[in-house]
Amino acid sequence: MKTQMKFQKIMCLLMIILGALSAVYCFIYCSAGLGAIGGTLNQDGSTYEGVIGGQPVAMPEATIYQDVQPFNDLLLILSIVIILCGVLLYITATNKRRNYYISNYVAIGIVSIANIAISIYILIQNTVFYTRFLDIIADPTYYDRLFAIIGKKNIVCTAATWNFELGYVLYPIIILASLALIANLVWKVMLMRGEKKLLENSAVKEGA
Repeated sequence: MKTQMKFQKIMCLLMIILGALSAVYCFIYCSAGLGAIGGTLNQDGSTYEGVIGGQPVAMPEATIYQDVQPFNDLLLILSIVIILCGVLLYITATNKRRNYYISNYVAIGIVSIANIAISIYILIQNTVFYTRFLDIIADPTYYDRLFAIIGKKNIVCTAATWNFELGYVLYPIIILASLALIANLVWKVMLMRGEKKLLENSAVKEGA
């Protein structure tokens, strides 16, 4: 039981930490190549169209940066939800109880289902924008146009995609952690039943 109780403490803390990491991820989501293409937008938010070095240059693909913004805002809200779900585990004392009660079962169910659903949604949306961005940078003229527009600005000209790829690391981990939380519940139930049998056997022997 001691090993299991250490594990449940670790899992409850991990759920909050993962929620915090998700919040941090939300603040860096619009960086890397996505941030660079966003730097080509005009101050009024319109896409750049102009003449540079006697050549017409445009970056209509930069609309992806604007399209990402609602998802990025939602990502912060969902990250807060993940954190609050982790807090729920502490409110119900799931991290330290020797025996689980209905409130613990409910809390673990809510946290696991919410985190898995949120993670799957984020992975799907991330894939939509990642695929779209890969199509954009596949254009052989992309980098030249990008450099022509923001080369003199204090913006790094890059087509890096690590901001999208990081999501494929973080959210599968959250899903696995949620499944581990369910496994912890099964483990706890098995131990509780074992203790109950030991107590019943002990009572029978004493009565005899």
